[in-house]
Amino acid sequence: THERLELNRLDLFGRPFFRQRNLFREPYGMLPDHGRFAARSRLNPDGHWPIGLEYGGSSNIGSPHQVHTFSWYFPETLFATHPEYFALRDGQRRCGMFEQLCLSNPEVEKIFLEKLKAYIVADEAKARETNTLPPKIYDISQNDNNTPCECADCRKIVAEEGSEMGPVIRLVNHLAAAVAEFRPGLKLSTLAYNYTEKPAKTP
Repeated sequence: THERLELNRLDLFGRPFFRQRNLFREPYGMLPDHGRFAARSRLNPDGHWPIGLEYGGSSNIGSPHQVHTFSWYFPETLFATHPEYFALRDGQRRCGMFEQLCLSNPEVEKIFLEKLKAYIVADEAKARETNTLPPKIYDISQNDNNTPCECADCRKIVAEEGSEMGPVIRLVNHLAAAVAEFRPGLKLSTLAYNYTEKPAKTP
């Protein structure tokens, strides 16, 4: 730490690119101004809430959710018939909000892409019906825990990439390439979070 930090005079101006600029206000749903405050503050969603078209509309995260989406794509109901989709931990496949997926399983990637395309199409239809802007960003990110898959194929990717982020970023990159052909201009988001904070070798 420094008791005193000397800085030269800063006079910087730029136009940084942010797809979203957001502020989460509490309590959710208790500020029904249709995004007036957010628009005044140069935000382009309003926490979890959309901004009305009268204030310019929103840059919203698409369905099914804005973060921690693995369990939305692969609910526990799949476990009985397809345990291989879920993380191997201590020699057993495990599922739920406090577990992850087996991202080296090629079927997992296929299912992600099929469901992602379906969410995009459904969101576009809803936007037309409600005269709102369709989402431009879709999230593919790990559940909120520290339990990555320990199967041999996932461990191989981790070793090659030098990080637990390896299986995640490979999945997201493959999906992003497919989405770029399906709907050019859409973006995918993910998390560097908990066990995936260390960057992978593949950007």
